[in-house]
Amino acid sequence: MQKFIHITDTHFVPPGNLLYGLNPIDRLALCVADVNRHHPDAAFAIFTGDLAHKGQPEAYQALKREVDKLVIPFHLMVGNHDDRANFRATFPATPVDAGGFIQYAFEWAKACSACASIPTSRASRGAASAKSAEHGSDRRSTRPATGR
Repeated sequence: MQKFIHITDTHFVPPGNLLYGLNPIDRLALCVADVNRHHPDAAFAIFTGDLAHKGQPEAYQALKREVDKLVIPFHLMVGNHDDRANFRATFPATPVDAGGFIQYAFEWAKACSACASIPTSRASRGAASAKSAEHGSDRRSTRPATGR
């Protein structure tokens, strides 16, 4: 049986900003330190969105600096607050399919997740496209998780 770490809704904002009086960068730094100290034997960590609160490039750059400190492989999945283009600019190695959806399949768990946000303007945040819902159910389009 494999152990993995699930971290969700980091809601990163650009450095120097707070979100509801809290600093997401500091909070994730504590989490990463804890994972590194107590769970270096985990197979991987999976981060589910919302990764950034408003999808700004600076927020993803700050997120990258923190997740790169992990001693285990990690996988990132965007949420409805995320901006796919800005995310991909900072994390270009993240696997996407022909439709531009971010997906991972973990054979041992038979799990797959697809990005459900519409890849247009900020006005679209919080909405899922029919294409993403249809795409997420298409098991033939999944890829194995590849680590970092």
